[in-house]
Amino acid sequence: MRFRRCEVDGNIPALVAVLTLLAQGIGVGGVLAFLFERVRWFQNLQGDAKWWTILVISVGLPLAARLLVQFVPADVWAAIEPYWQTLAAGFLVWLGSQVAHLLEKRLATANSLRR
Repeated sequence: MRFRRCEVDGNIPALVAVLTLLAQGIGVGGVLAFLFERVRWFQNLQGDAKWWTILVISVGLPLAARLLVQFVPADVWAAIEPYWQTLAAGFLVWLGSQVAHLLEKRLATANSLRR
């Protein structure tokens, strides 16, 4: 079994680094909360179904990440890394737009309350 180092240098982390963090359970709760708050089918589930879904994915996501990191050859990671960097950058742009929208909305609300 070989392990890869997880290094973050202030830029977008490599896909292997992100998967390594997920394999350790780091960020899984945040990923699930972010996704499931926005997915209608999950919101329509009853209490027990939501509980089981969260449990299965909370265990399955780190396990899947660990298996990918462990068994996918290094040359495959090297080949897909540029695509990961592009997707991650696009996600960060989208996230920035959402934060800007939220701040603008709050600022507009605060300004309307002052009048």
